Amino acid sequence: MNDRFAEVLQGYDFTVRAMNRARGAFLLDTNRGLKLLKGLESSEKKIIAEYELTTYLSESSFRYVDKIVKNKEGMLITADGQGERYIVKDWFSGEECNAREKEDVLEGARTLGRLHTCLKSYSLSEEGSLAKTTDIRTSLEKHTRELRRVKSYIRGKKKKNEFEVSILDCFDMFYSRAEWALDSLEDCMYQEQQVIHGSYTYHNILRIKNGTAVVNFNRAEYNSPVIDLYYFFRKVMEKNNWKISLGEGILKEYQKACQLSEYQWKLLGLLLAYPEKYWKIVNHYYNNKKCWTANKNVQKLEGIREQEWQKTLFLQKVFSLSF
Repeated sequence: MNDRFAEVLQGYDFTVRAMNRARGAFLLDTNRGLKLLKGLESSEKKIIAEYELTTYLSESSFRYVDKIVKNKEGMLITADGQGERYIVKDWFSGEECNAREKEDVLEGARTLGRLHTCLKSYSLSEEGSLAKTTDIRTSLEKHTRELRRVKSYIRGKKKKNEFEVSILDCFDMFYSRAEWALDSLEDCMYQEQQVIHGSYTYHNILRIKNGTAVVNFNRAEYNSPVIDLYYFFRKVMEKNNWKISLGEGILKEYQKACQLSEYQWKLLGLLLAYPEKYWKIVNHYYNNKKCWTANKNVQKLEGIREQEWQKTLFLQKVFSLSF
């Protein structure tokens, strides 16, 4: 074990039997179960907020969360001799939710519904500070301005490559969808807020022996629970080509624990209608145009265009949206 980490881990009331690299952290096999050692990436107030939130969940009906472990001095943060600061979390042996496995996805939806229901009555103490609330409308307005900027840039080029021609070829369709979704959001932006996960993707859902664990609450914020559901739903549906039966199943399982209101239902449909994936590849091109490879990304863009029709059918069938 690295001497620096040994110094940090001596401050905890457990014995490390083995230590292995994990994604951006170190997985610890200890006499008190699996733990995760991570460098500090946020403020002390946010660490307090995350600890309070995961403690509340673990003491309620939501047992499997990555609660921060206090050291022997009762502190959440431990520093090494060079001043580098770390936290240790409870961790779990299991596999990430597989976005292409139906039962994994449905369990992820059920778990999110339970999480949102559990958090409805939760309020943060004055000591903690959550992540800044995401203003989804402001974000989408920014995305739409960026689409216009890229179009102007490409149109101003005398010589265009195949990818740039492809962007312009389908720009009007995607841009009209973006404007329509933004205009329609006016009617349903007021939503009752509560604490939400803030980054509920299949990467943060672990299928474990005794159930399902949810991890990485470091982006928790006050917002509409629709935001969590939107991120999870969109990512999964993109992986499954907007299969109608799967989408209906996700919504059904979520609502077994947390019923969507009429306004929440409308908000979810409109957020899904926004061409996020098209914006992402176009904006990525613009920000990396000096080292952009056109050929392979033409195929990506074509895949996005083809999937948009499947998404349109889904939104028409499930949300009764018409473009």
